[in-house]
Amino acid sequence: MKDSDFSLHVADGSMVMKQKLVASLFLLLMAGCASLDFASPNVSLSSIKSLGGDLFEQRFLVVLNVQNPNNQALPIEGLDLALEVEGKEVATGVGASEVVIEPFGEEKVSLYLTTNMFKGAGILLKFISAQDDALNYHVSGYLHTSLGFSVKIPFENTGVLTLDDIKPKGH
Repeated sequence: MKDSDFSLHVADGSMVMKQKLVASLFLLLMAGCASLDFASPNVSLSSIKSLGGDLFEQRFLVVLNVQNPNNQALPIEGLDLALEVEGKEVATGVGASEVVIEPFGEEKVSLYLTTNMFKGAGILLKFISAQDDALNYHVSGYLHTSLGFSVKIPFENTGVLTLDDIKPKGH
């Protein structure tokens, strides 16, 4: 056997070893991704309170009830949210809420929403002139988690708001 034949076998063995390593890493990555297969959490509007504002901007404290339907803990680092009322986006907000929701558990998560006169004026007029004191809402957004890489889990929910739901405190 010549020296060149020996180096060819070593090179082939090295190539096979690299292929096995790449295949193993790929399988590990796929297994890791499978463990990140979270069902979307159930997110509902628990309360919304007006914090006042001025002519151009109004602020609200929103409390969401987040239920984790998964058999693994859900570590939340923050969230972003859009609120629509009667089909129109009226407020948006973000919040850094570090909370871990245990498997099959639930927690309250708070954040601030901001709206402005131009987004909210039409809805306010509807509220004032409505025969019924209830309006349909839709919340949607993302829970930002620390599951491996930064993962965003979408959520959305609909319901009904009444004037009593958003009254400023003390009124």
